[in-house]
Amino acid sequence: MRHPFVKRNKVRHAASVLSTITMFYLCASPLYALTETQKSELAAISDEKFNSGFQCPESIGSHGDKVRAVEYFMDWVGARHPDWTLDHVLNFRYLLLVRHDCMVTLQNIQNDKENH
Repeated sequence: MRHPFVKRNKVRHAASVLSTITMFYLCASPLYALTETQKSELAAISDEKFNSGFQCPESIGSHGDKVRAVEYFMDWVGARHPDWTLDHVLNFRYLLLVRHDCMVTLQNIQNDKENH
């Protein structure tokens, strides 16, 4: 059975996800550079391990913790997959939301898509 939010055009939905994440990250996070040690540690985290530790945005309590979760995602992608295209990042994030049944976030994406 298909997940209710999985559509044929995943990239279109994922674009909304990434644009929201990117704007949130750029507006809410301090600009800083990771040390080489931090990059190495993040690069060592496999996709499967990252997936197993992923939390739905709606399950994260405070605004500050949500900011840190987005920063962590963006930092991990940059360290683990520096060659990923925008489509890769969009699809992976969307897949995480679907795999973890992040229904509130997925509904917000759907609502945003319908309103724009």
